[in-house]
Amino acid sequence: AALPGVMPPAVHQGQLAIDGSVLNSLPVDVMQAMPVGRVIAVDLSTRKEYLLDYKHVPSAWTLLRSRLFGGKRRIRVPSLATLMLKSTEIGTVARVRELGARADLLLMPKVYQFNILDVSCFHKVVEAGYVHAREAIPAWVERTNKPATPVAAAREP
Repeated sequence: AALPGVMPPAVHQGQLAIDGSVLNSLPVDVMQAMPVGRVIAVDLSTRKEYLLDYKHVPSAWTLLRSRLFGGKRRIRVPSLATLMLKSTEIGTVARVRELGARADLLLMPKVYQFNILDVSCFHKVVEAGYVHAREAIPAWVERTNKPATPVAAAREP
């Protein structure tokens, strides 16, 4: 992942490349244009809301004072990286929902408790996705592989 403003871009074939999710974070349309069978999409959007207990953004001095002397009443503000990621996500949420609806199967594992920037959680995120897929895929296969119920043709007397 090379999220603009959060991670440095990658160099690929002599060009700078950013994370593809900035432009298309659920590329169901891309996969449907390829010679593939069914498309299984995985939506890793956090759907996490950040509720603040203040009406205005605190000044830098107020935040510093809170950090040094706030104790349990410390003012919590999202980091710059979190703000940038959330801004990108908000800008694509409608498109993600539209593309997710076009997938043959949309998996939405519960990964909202993990911070996308905390690479130490990688194995926990993978495990959450694996557990979710083990639950969702068998039910989907059973639903989609049932033989069609024959419809009796209407006969004329």
